[in-house]
Amino acid sequence: MRNKRLADSKWIMLGILLLSFLIAFVLNALISTVSYGKDALDSHIQVDVLRADGSLEQYDSNIFDTVNKGDTILAKIYLPEEFRMSYPALCFHCYHCVLTLKYKDQVLYTYGEDLYEKNKAIGAVHARVEFPEEAFGSYLTLEAFATEDNAENRLVNFTLVNAADSLQYYISGNEVNFVVFLSCMVMGVATACGVFFYYLFTRKGRDLMIVMSFIGLISTYVLCYYGMLNYIIFNPKINADLEYMSLFLLPVPACAFFNGVFEKSRLGKPFHVGTLVSLVVFLFCTAMHFSPFWWIHYTTLLPIAHLEVVIVALMVIIGSIYYKSENEWTRIIQFGTIIYALIILAELLRFSVSRFLPMPQLIYKVSLLPFSFLELILTLIVSTIVHQMGILRQQQEQIQLKRLAYQDVLTGVMSRTRCEEYCKLLTDEGIKDYTVFYLDLNHLKLANDRFGHEYGDHYLQKTAEVLQDVFESADIISRMGGDEFVVIFGKDVRWRITNMCHRLDDAFAAINEAHIFPFTVSVARGYASSTQNEPLEIEAALNLADTRMYENKKKMKADMENR
Repeated sequence: MRNKRLADSKWIMLGILLLSFLIAFVLNALISTVSYGKDALDSHIQVDVLRADGSLEQYDSNIFDTVNKGDTILAKIYLPEEFRMSYPALCFHCYHCVLTLKYKDQVLYTYGEDLYEKNKAIGAVHARVEFPEEAFGSYLTLEAFATEDNAENRLVNFTLVNAADSLQYYISGNEVNFVVFLSCMVMGVATACGVFFYYLFTRKGRDLMIVMSFIGLISTYVLCYYGMLNYIIFNPKINADLEYMSLFLLPVPACAFFNGVFEKSRLGKPFHVGTLVSLVVFLFCTAMHFSPFWWIHYTTLLPIAHLEVVIVALMVIIGSIYYKSENEWTRIIQFGTIIYALIILAELLRFSVSRFLPMPQLIYKVSLLPFSFLELILTLIVSTIVHQMGILRQQQEQIQLKRLAYQDVLTGVMSRTRCEEYCKLLTDEGIKDYTVFYLDLNHLKLANDRFGHEYGDHYLQKTAEVLQDVFESADIISRMGGDEFVVIFGKDVRWRITNMCHRLDDAFAAINEAHIFPFTVSVARGYASSTQNEPLEIEAALNLADTRMYENKKKMKADMENR
């Protein structure tokens, strides 16, 4: 079983690696996603769609029915005077279309006609078109001829920007990383802060808080390391400070997290000490960075951060190899963090060597940091999901075991154990108003002996169905064992007893008339009620109901003999 679980963990880890590679490299190579669009002109665009069959459809907005190959989108883009700017440019997206953008009779932009004539795919078009300032208060016209089916149903991210800044509209080469890590940063920081306040009041959620803060810090570091956060904050100084702060702080949640992973072994203590030491180092370095001593700052203290990272990485590798866990989520973390730690050590080596020795340009530029961070984030997310699923599975198993303990397997009604617990609850809560029924099947032994236990079991099951129908508002319907059932109402229902007894008799009469069984079926019953004026202990009530049930049984037997 352990080998199978180990194999499952390795397959999960392989999936994480492949997904990390897909996000980090393949999607960045194949997808160019506008991550800074505003769609400021959406409400100022009117669209006509000229279908291939010659029909014309008019729309008052930038949302229209999907176009197919041979259809033409004719858009009038109004440029409001309040948007006037110097050296304006229009940025937008379009897919699988031959494009022509005009101002009056002047062609401002054209794309795709030569590709279409050569039967080549046009694909995604990311246009950045400068136009004359005099066009404000007037229209630009766009003609987009669809070369593929389902090409468009919206003109994407039409935004006015200053021509000098228009290149910032796209985050070239890092679109997916930007979206992924920005999402992870927001999710990590927001969740960690929310769980922190929850933890203060309940002392629950520590592991989730640490994981999400670690994800938030990693994402912040990547966004700042590649300068992508500048596209949001436009402040290189803040970008640099956040980069170093997140780097120096990363060992704190890392050690705290692995302290929890290895807490049941001797490895937990070194990570606990590492958490405290890393926190002290971070506070010291941050205080130095923002102190008046300008010559001491994060950059000069960077070797300390690198040393911390190396020590933590080695501790993780050694600990993951040494610690043999039976938990699947722990094994996923072990595999994932070993890979992450190895990549980080390789990156530190590459970074250090590149500062002193000449390296090929490709090796110098290509970094595995985004891949390693994505791999670790996905590892933490997947392992957390697996861990929570394991907890839910255990809870479900406990519920199932409790249900099995509380439910009679054959009939589906409550078991004797559940009935006894409910009786104890009535006593403990001092409830005085209740009514109990004691019921006993007639001729069950005869059914088992003469016709077999299958008929006997069916007799019991049918009786349970009748009881659930007749006593549908009862608090407890339980099989006490053998052919005996107990029904309890947690209130005084004496005024309904006669009606319920008639319904019970009618139900068994209907079964006999339908000839469901090759013998006559019936049930003897007795009841007892406790009230505020005439209270009964629950055991006394059950005994009274049992006594009355036997009296009813004798009467039914005498009636049968007299027929």
